[in-house]
Amino acid sequence: MKFQFQIMTGYAYGSQQPAVILHASEMPEQPTQFTANLARLIAHMPPLVSEHASKHGDAGLDEGDTLTLLIKALDQITLDCGDLRLTPVLWSNNGSTFQCFLPTLSPQLAVWVFQILVQNLENRDDPMSEETQDEFLKQIKKRARKLLPSGTNARSLIISASDRKMPFHIFDGKNVIFGYGSGSRIMNSSLTDAENVIGVRLAKNKATTNHYLGLSGFPVTNQIVVQKVEDIRNFTKTNGFPIVLKPTSEEQGRGVNTFITSNEEAEKKLKELSQTFGQIALERHYDGDGYRVYVLDGKVVWTGKLTAAQVIGDGVHTVRALIETVNASEERAAVDSVVKKIPMDDVVDEILAKQSLSLASVPDEGQKVLLSPTTNASRGGTFVPFNDELHPENVKLCEDIGKTMNLKCSGIDLISVDASKPWHENGAVICEVNAQPQIGFNARVELHDMLVDGLGVTPVPISIEVHAEGTEHDAPLFDRSRDRLHLRLSAQRVLNAGCPVQYFDELTFADNVPEKTRTRLTSMLRSTPLEDRHA
Repeated sequence: MKFQFQIMTGYAYGSQQPAVILHASEMPEQPTQFTANLARLIAHMPPLVSEHASKHGDAGLDEGDTLTLLIKALDQITLDCGDLRLTPVLWSNNGSTFQCFLPTLSPQLAVWVFQILVQNLENRDDPMSEETQDEFLKQIKKRARKLLPSGTNARSLIISASDRKMPFHIFDGKNVIFGYGSGSRIMNSSLTDAENVIGVRLAKNKATTNHYLGLSGFPVTNQIVVQKVEDIRNFTKTNGFPIVLKPTSEEQGRGVNTFITSNEEAEKKLKELSQTFGQIALERHYDGDGYRVYVLDGKVVWTGKLTAAQVIGDGVHTVRALIETVNASEERAAVDSVVKKIPMDDVVDEILAKQSLSLASVPDEGQKVLLSPTTNASRGGTFVPFNDELHPENVKLCEDIGKTMNLKCSGIDLISVDASKPWHENGAVICEVNAQPQIGFNARVELHDMLVDGLGVTPVPISIEVHAEGTEHDAPLFDRSRDRLHLRLSAQRVLNAGCPVQYFDELTFADNVPEKTRTRLTSMLRSTPLEDRHA
């Protein structure tokens, strides 16, 4: 078998994203051990549903052919890692060579996974055990995170843009550019380029946010920044226990220690935290549920009630087994889910010990076992919609906070025994404000669409002029001073890497472009129709 890759950083054949073209020749006519290994790996993986399935039949391939299975494994593994297929996988066959056009968010990821598959399975004589397959796929996923846009927001925002035929460009692991020229905008997760930098900086530090909102008259947690051990004893002498210690500049619950019940425990935790983090905040522990309230352009648009990770005993299974059952759910396995698997680490061991339990314990039937000191989704917390139940006075409270922080999009964390009641009736407090919140519970939600629609991305006219030889220059695709783009491209550049833009209004060929080349390029260059753009 011989394989050759062609990286399409631009667009071709109607694709809305980059792609990899695989050229395959000298394929085996009969199934081999490699074929069997691929089939076993695919059978072991959870099935993924994609509306853009591979059309291998177009190249005369059967379901069980080695190349079909190889691309199917590549397709499933990359999708499971978080890749997207916004347009179909295309196939062709010129008699001696098969071509497979695989749309992808990361050509690097697709090529790397392909190479890993071939290296690990082609020369293997014995079948992979299930444990070996699990570890193989686990290591691929671990590396894949660095080759795809980070976080779940970017993926959902890209899907939203794709549905609107809005061009997007993955600038790096964190930033995605939407549109071209004067109509272009850039986002970093849920953070837009229209965001207020001072508000973002305030929100990045929990202690600063707490102090600013407290000065502004909002109900916030009773909090201090710990400078020395004596600060803990002075605080607890006045406020009692339990208390919370947490870093002021971390996210997703990292370093948060809740329900501390003694000065000795607090001093030990402070020492541990100080070895890893900078500034540490100390605050009272507040009873109640957590609520994440999303505010966009000064209005509450979505609310979720948060619950810390937990399992319910059945009198038969250990805590470990109960966690494994929860983690095996489709909800937690989905690549675009904000809800993560419940970790089994030192943090869990410690919170179990406070309940006189361990991972090996068998809880009584109906016994609730708490598994996280926080409600963060990153530690397995869940949340359910609370949009209709949030009291109007709590809505106003969060909208006022969004305006005071001067943030376009924010996630405000409220602690209340019941957020369907006014905040001033039950001692509800604001825990923190997130200027770059992860949005939704599982995959894309309406707020992602609202963010994309609110960007103000508008199509600019684009003309393309193709020449036989390279006199092209770097096109100012994202120069906001340009309300019109004219791209001068060499034919070879387009054939090798695709078109640099997703749509264009005019396509012309110089006289020196051969007719055969024009035919190929016309087939490749397919613009999004004007009436469909940003629909």
